[in-house]
Amino acid sequence: MLMITSQDWGGAQLYVFELAKELKARGEKVIVVAGGDGNPLSLRDISFDKETSKNNNSTPNIASTVPKSPLVKEGHSANAELGDLSPLVKEGHSMQSIESVAPSPLVKEGHPAQSAGLGDLSPLVKEGHPAQSAGLGDLSPLVKEGHPAQSAGLGDFRPGHELSTKCLSFGIPFVELKHMSRDINPLANIKAVFELVKLFRELEPKAVHLNSTMMGVVGSLSAKLAKVPKTVYCIGGWVFNEDLPSWKKKIYIWIERVSAKWKDVIITVHPGDEALAKELKIKAKEKIVTIPNGIDVKEFESGLLSKEVARERLGIHPEAVIVGTIANAYPPKNLLWYLEVCKKVHEADRRICFVIMGDGPQFEALQKKRDELGVQNYVMLTGRKMDAPTLYRAFDMFVLPSSKEGMSITLLEAMSAKVPIVATDVGGAKWMLEPKAGLVVPPKDIKSLGGAILELAKDPIRGAQLADKAYEAVKERFQKEKVMEETVTEITNNQQNNNQSLNNQKTP
Repeated sequence: MLMITSQDWGGAQLYVFELAKELKARGEKVIVVAGGDGNPLSLRDISFDKETSKNNNSTPNIASTVPKSPLVKEGHSANAELGDLSPLVKEGHSMQSIESVAPSPLVKEGHPAQSAGLGDLSPLVKEGHPAQSAGLGDLSPLVKEGHPAQSAGLGDFRPGHELSTKCLSFGIPFVELKHMSRDINPLANIKAVFELVKLFRELEPKAVHLNSTMMGVVGSLSAKLAKVPKTVYCIGGWVFNEDLPSWKKKIYIWIERVSAKWKDVIITVHPGDEALAKELKIKAKEKIVTIPNGIDVKEFESGLLSKEVARERLGIHPEAVIVGTIANAYPPKNLLWYLEVCKKVHEADRRICFVIMGDGPQFEALQKKRDELGVQNYVMLTGRKMDAPTLYRAFDMFVLPSSKEGMSITLLEAMSAKVPIVATDVGGAKWMLEPKAGLVVPPKDIKSLGGAILELAKDPIRGAQLADKAYEAVKERFQKEKVMEETVTEITNNQQNNNQSLNNQKTP
């Protein structure tokens, strides 16, 4: 039995899910365990809260008090008495009707799903399917049509539960921990240790794979107490690189250093994190090794929509210069700060508009700040989008504004989509975009990031050249198959060695 444990959502959950699929495909018995708020989901027992499952998609507001949109033609009826309309919405689209309530650009005009109050419906659910009836919101594309999970009142698998949904749909057992906490919380952490020790002793895994900081600490201690033969820890990015008080950073460094003694192997996702671990004396029992994140470029490309279709899905004006970002609204993604960059850039070049896809704990604050800055007419906040990976070609460039990263999955996806990239110099970004495969600027520098965006907007030929280099780099350096092979080897080599020893003992 092999166990993969994860406690973060976002890029980490994708990594865990892909690794679990790979192990299962190789004939290993896999179970995924993750921290969360509540009990494990199953297709037989799904709790649903209509309020929490609705998409929080937020399209630019129609407001009579703001200036007219520079991208809606002068004299067009869209400008009559309605005030400004978003330059991101195509002329004549029903979103520009004064009586509509932010209907989804993903649902065809005139479809009943666009009636007032429904919000966004998944483009993955067929028109006319009962799943699109009033009040259901988005439905997971992972559940087959006609499955009882799609019956009235169930709707979406709640945000934050994507990992469980994906695992269960692929026949991978999933357990959600009751007491796991992302932050330092002594009481919750102790309860999580007892919970995990009990689970490990019941399942007797041959190896435990841990992902994220607190799961690394709690999971490795639990594995030691339960005498699990091997513990592998993958850190997507050291938490002490985040914007934290110095005392908290010191605590995180200390717990990483102490818990490293309970881990057989530590995997970092880029060389900078490995070097930093050695500098801070974070030393595993066997070794620390860098294995980058990877992507199947051909598979990813096959799912991409064309520029025209992707923009139609989003309701974006075809003539706008679109700067896209896909990131959940967590502090390290730096999206609140990024809105100030958006404002400066648009003031300098009014062709440029922004799309930010993702949900998260700061999403409401993001909406509020967008409105306070008065940028709602050229910054679209889509909220959570199940089909985000298919939409990269809607963008003229991709921006990663983070203040802290490990190795960004969205950066790999943008490279694979041949979208020009501007990224802050955090985590593995600069290393990923070598040589000259994108523009890299200092973090939290409005002038530098804004200048890089304006530079690519004015020189699309250079942007295309950078995108071509990024595409070649991702194909050569970050192949998913190679990455998975190296990771699986680190997890299973003790098991393989033990099997070989048993075979040698049996040989006369």
